[in-house]
Parts: sequence; structure tokens; C-alpha cells
Amino acid sequence: YPADQDILRKAMLEAYQENKPLDVEYRLHWLDGKLRYIAMRGKIIENRQGNPIHMVGVCWDITHRKELEKALQEQQVSLAHVARLNAMGELASTLAHELNQPLTAITNFTNGCLLRLKNGNFRVEELVTVLEKTVAQSTRAGAIIHRMKNFIRKGELYYETIDLNSIIQETVTIMRYDPAANAVNIQLDLTSSLPKIEIDKIQIGQVVLNLLRNAIEATHQQTLTNEPYIIIKTLQQNNEICVDVIDNGPGCPADLSQQLFTPYFTTKKTGMGMGLAICRTIIEAHHGYLTLLPDSPSGGAWFRFCLPLEREINAAAKQLVD
Repeated sequence: YPADQDILRKAMLEAYQENKPLDVEYRLHWLDGKLRYIAMRGKIIENRQGNPIHMVGVCWDITHRKELEKALQEQQVSLAHVARLNAMGELASTLAHELNQPLTAITNFTNGCLLRLKNGNFRVEELVTVLEKTVAQSTRAGAIIHRMKNFIRKGELYYETIDLNSIIQETVTIMRYDPAANAVNIQLDLTSSLPKIEIDKIQIGQVVLNLLRNAIEATHQQTLTNEPYIIIKTLQQNNEICVDVIDNGPGCPADLSQQLFTPYFTTKKTGMGMGLAICRTIIEAHHGYLTLLPDSPSGGAWFRFCLPLEREINAAAKQLVD
């Protein structure tokens, strides 16, 4: 094959001049006119004076192997393309799920302002307060995009020392503007003496918000005569700070409890099945754990996540993020 003639010539010349093994692959036109791939292996034979006298070796047809390699490469390219599409789909699902919460708050805030303005029943200072909260949620949405991108692609978290109770109180305040939350009695049982902990405020806030929203939706499904309620509790045990989210909804069937944290698994008609999977990933990236506890005191669902008080940086923990 014309393009391979120089390759073969150079390989044979080097074997002759430098007395090194010949190892070369090249193409040629077979007698039937088809292009074939040939592998040549050989060596130079010298006489007693050290002069090369001839070359010995073997040649064999490796066309089938080359065709398989080409097919494998094409398959790998296709698989890589599918993997990129899947990664983009997961990222899009994650962002859609996470952004839904601050966008819902923004919608509630702005609708409240519009309603008061139309009715003429408002005080300027009240509107200013609500608009400030709207701006805060808009900023939060931008932070979610930025941090979720880094979290998924780079595994970076933005740690700051903070009171975990304050994150919970802020989250509950946001949910108070959701009409669905107003129908639920949300009770806070927060340990006042909790030490501050080094965490990513945005990420942990998203976990609390996801668990709270799930609990609210669960209480709407329950058919109990009791008033729907949710208890959010914080406690310190050993070297961990734990958060419990307990509702008196219908609970989770035992046979589904292990699937709840699987991406895209959902028991909701309109759910995407990303919420709990995202929550567990975030908690594990903080070197903690998230679980569904059995025997809920309310008969509903009892979720608990725990975070270590001392953040250890090591290769094993970093792999959870990467």
C-alpha cells in the first residue's frame, strides 16, 4: 500500500543497520484487490564475522483483528457520547429539582406583593421586607447553579462554620410562604446548645428543604383524622449532629425503603425521583449519612441525617465527592 511503503522500508532498514528485532504492521493489496493488514516480525541473522547475511521472520494476516479494533473504537465513541448525554440529563434533572424550590419561593413572594398592591392593603415596609426576601431567593438560585455545577463536576464544597439550627429555621421560614405548608403544623424541637459545625450552607439547606417538602407532600396523602404535622428535631450524639424530619403521613412500605435513595425512583405521580438521591449524595460528601429510620413514633416517615463535628480530609472521603 503506497502510504505504508516508507514505514516498512524504514523498519527493515533500522533492523539491518542496528541489528534490532523487526516489528512492523503495514497494509497491502491482496490478490483479490482487497486491502489487508499484515504484521511482520523478524530478526537479522549474522555470520561469524558479525555481518548481516539474511533476515528471518513471519508475516500473518491481521485484517480481522484490525476490523474488530475499529468496530470497538466506534463502539467506544458511541458509548462515550451516550455517557455524556446521560451526564447532561442527570445534571439537568438535578438543577431542575434544586431550582424549583427557590423559584417557588420567589413566585410566592411576588404573588403576595402583587395581591397586596392590587388590594391597596399594604405597608411599604412590609413590601420592602418581602422584596428583600425575593432578592435573597434569586441569589440563592444563582448560588445553587454555581455550587451544584462545582459539586457534580469538581467535587468542591464551600465550607463555613455555622449553627445548623439557623439553617433549619431559615428553611421553615421560606416554606411558610408555600400554601401547602400552611396546612401542616411544623414543629421545631431544636437543641439550643448545639456546637457550630463546618458545612456547606447552601447544600445542607437544600437537604433540609427537600426533606421538608417531601414530608409536607406525605402529610397531604394521609387519611388520618389527626391534624397533619411535621417535627424537625436536632440533637448531638457522640461526635455527630443529627437532624430528624418526622411526619405523620402514610409512611413508606418496608419493601420500598431501600429503593428510596436510588436516582429516578419515585412513588409520586409527578416526581422525578432525584430528591432523596441528591440529599444522600450531599450528606455523604460531608462525610455523614442519611437514612430512613424504622418504627417512626408518628406512624409516618422518619428521616435522619447526621454530620460529623470534625471534618476529616482524606483520600477516602474525597472520593465520595469525586
